[in-house]
Amino acid sequence: MLSLQKRSTTNADLMTHSRLLFTAIPKIADARHLLPSGHHRQGTILIIVAGISGLIAALSVVFLTRMRSDVTETAAIVQEAQARLMLTAACMYIQESSRIGYDTGATVDHPEAYGWIDVRDGAIGPKPSAIPVSNSGNTTAINGALFGARNDNYFPVGSYRRCEMDVLEIPPFAISLKAAPNAIDPMVGTPFLSKPDPVPLLAPRSPTSIDPIEFRAFERGDPRVRSNSTGLAWFRLYRLGPTPHLDYAANYPAGYKQYNAATFIVTVGAGGSAGFRSWDEMKPEDRLRFGGSPTDSSIFNSLQSHEYKAWYLVEWSSAVAGQFHFNIDDRREEIFDADNEYYSPTSYSHFHHNVNRASTDRSQGGGRNQGGTIRFIQRLITEPQQW
Repeated sequence: MLSLQKRSTTNADLMTHSRLLFTAIPKIADARHLLPSGHHRQGTILIIVAGISGLIAALSVVFLTRMRSDVTETAAIVQEAQARLMLTAACMYIQESSRIGYDTGATVDHPEAYGWIDVRDGAIGPKPSAIPVSNSGNTTAINGALFGARNDNYFPVGSYRRCEMDVLEIPPFAISLKAAPNAIDPMVGTPFLSKPDPVPLLAPRSPTSIDPIEFRAFERGDPRVRSNSTGLAWFRLYRLGPTPHLDYAANYPAGYKQYNAATFIVTVGAGGSAGFRSWDEMKPEDRLRFGGSPTDSSIFNSLQSHEYKAWYLVEWSSAVAGQFHFNIDDRREEIFDADNEYYSPTSYSHFHHNVNRASTDRSQGGGRNQGGTIRFIQRLITEPQQW
């Protein structure tokens, strides 16, 4: 039989335990020297590091945001510059198409036109012809276009032309950008005529003979499109006039009838819409360029919303440069006559000294402008009703 023994606690035992407890407290306090040095300062350093990191992160976000803003602004400037270049290209198209571009090569004749408003009879053109017309009456035929009769079939009033300005590897009839292909003769200060000036980009092997194969290569160029030039810029022409062509009369605004047939609305753009005004005006094959679906216009709409467009009113004139030049007498000898670099630059290969001024007019500045001139260019503030 087990018996439980109770241990009695006396006052002496309590005093002993109290002495042991108070003796251990100083030992615990003295153990603080075992902690690592600077342990009580680690929280402060962590707060400082976190603050500096947050400041750097905030500055980085501000910097990246500013860089993005700069890139966006620069892109807008580049687009506007591209559009201005398209305005120059459109004016050149208007000038050149008033005269040339109608020779198909199918006949021995080489037709050329006589202006958007024909300078021979004042009728709406262009009317290509290789045969000069006489003043015998309105029944004289000009290669199918009657004298005095309207013929705007090549670019009808009320229609548009869309031009994508992709860069070819080598354009047709490309001329080298080399400004001075011939060395200067130090004795007289004029170039030697050892090489043609200007020089074709696809230069012939022989400067004195023409190889038909080489000429066809020069005529054709390299029609491949440079991939880094697609979808960058375009221009579009809408022809105005007092009476629209019958095929385009339904949608022709009445306000456009106040202009003559040599006036155009020029739309210039920098972006990927290729000059299409809307999804509805495209043909099915054109719609496939924007996403591969003839019904989904989301890609086209996105490209349109991110491109730059501007509109101008441009009028062509048949006026050309005159034969008079008011230049300073700065030639070297009396035999050279009053002249200067504008009239016959000595760095031009075909320049030659001659007392007869009519035969020394060889520079571009002294030549007539056979494509007519631009009468005015007016920026339109708002989008026109038709373009």
